Amino acid sequence: MSKQEHPCVNLDVDYIDQLIYSAKLKGNSLIKDELQKRCYGRNCDGKSKKKFQDLIRLVDLLQDEVGKLRTGLKSCFTSDQFQCIIENIRKKIGKLTTKKCVTVDECGVEKWLIRNPCCASKERWEKFAFGVCKDLKLNIEHVPTRCDFILELVREAIPMDIIFSLAICKEMQKDVDLKLIRSSSKELEIDFSLLAEKYPDSSIDFELYTTLVKDHKVAHFMIDKVLENKLSLELCTESENVILTTSFQRYTINDIEVDLDIIIENKEQYKKHTNNKDCESLDDPQLFLHKMYSDYR
Repeated sequence: MSKQEHPCVNLDVDYIDQLIYSAKLKGNSLIKDELQKRCYGRNCDGKSKKKFQDLIRLVDLLQDEVGKLRTGLKSCFTSDQFQCIIENIRKKIGKLTTKKCVTVDECGVEKWLIRNPCCASKERWEKFAFGVCKDLKLNIEHVPTRCDFILELVREAIPMDIIFSLAICKEMQKDVDLKLIRSSSKELEIDFSLLAEKYPDSSIDFELYTTLVKDHKVAHFMIDKVLENKLSLELCTESENVILTTSFQRYTINDIEVDLDIIIENKEQYKKHTNNKDCESLDDPQLFLHKMYSDYR
């Protein structure tokens, strides 16, 4: 049995787990008794509510202190006080109940988390987000709201076509010789008017459109895809970074590190996580690439 050093205190891990398990079972019994009183006006023990409160207070205290000791932190209690907590719990619950060995199958947890994000703790989502990023070889370490980003990705609020577009956009920005073909004001005005007609509620005006396609190499095709999916683009006034805006959050494009070759190589993994059945970028990456580059030479 695994034990930890703490003079005069029984810190046998198996014993502590069994004690806490038994205490919670006793707590359930006391709660049922209290519910009987509220439903039927009578119960077996008139002090069940107070007994429950006293027991749970001690159990919470024990769990907190054991957690500290297991992680190497110093307990707030002396050895005698710690042992008193253990003995008081034992006195209140009587005979210990053997904890049954239960194996939990978590194979469906990922899909459940996607459907029920509000039911998961922040820590659970962070662990899930890390797993998704590892599978997709996606680096979002510098994205301050990375859990939000993963949530929007797996729920398709940010479709895979947009992620693929970002990867291409970053490649285009590295090519200093790449120039916009239709660069005159008249040509840009015609292209913008087509977008404005297609998406009349878009927040992208002509000035922003021109800056995006000329200065930041955000292709017309990418802007079209962004607006098609009810997202938007804007510029940060301080840094002039391009911001991808969703109904939920704002993400600086430069913070999302995506590699085009890795996406193509792992496209089946991307399809699995994003559940995209009709995904233009993953179905035919070369055609999608051609459309992104079509306005530049």
